[in-house]
Amino acid sequence: MRENSRQRAREFLLAFKSYNIYVLHHNASGRTLQFVGKDNETMAKRLPDDHLHKPVMTMARTDFPTLHKELTIQQALDDIRSHGLGDKIVYFYVVDDNDALVGVVPTRRLLSSPLHEKLSNVMIDKVAAIPEKATVLEACEAFAMYKLLAFPVVNKTRHILGVVDVSMFTD
Repeated sequence: MRENSRQRAREFLLAFKSYNIYVLHHNASGRTLQFVGKDNETMAKRLPDDHLHKPVMTMARTDFPTLHKELTIQQALDDIRSHGLGDKIVYFYVVDDNDALVGVVPTRRLLSSPLHEKLSNVMIDKVAAIPEKATVLEACEAFAMYKLLAFPVVNKTRHILGVVDVSMFTD
């Protein structure tokens, strides 16, 4: 069973070729991941043997902005300016009156949409999210499957508990 999950981890991480992330080797002291950027600089991160079986929430950031679906683009930008941003922003997650995830607005779309337009009209309403009980391995699967740079981690009622991004696999 353990070997089977190791093989799955290798396969999913190898599928990251579009991000140029892959497993270099596995030994008793852990796995080494290597990221090769556009300029061929490499960064590696050592993963302990049991790392892929840890809950994804141990890797999630909690400093992420959310925006209400009824805000206009102008109001959303004002809200972002007044409350600040988290450490890394790739996507802006849109919530409803119950703070449940209902959409996502990529940064480019937020910056290029008309200021009077409502977020609910420009957001993508089919949002790929990772359940809070998922493991790091399951997050790897999501990154490989959807080819996104970040995912919200949600509970059963779609409240966002954290955000994981592809940098969790690089230094």
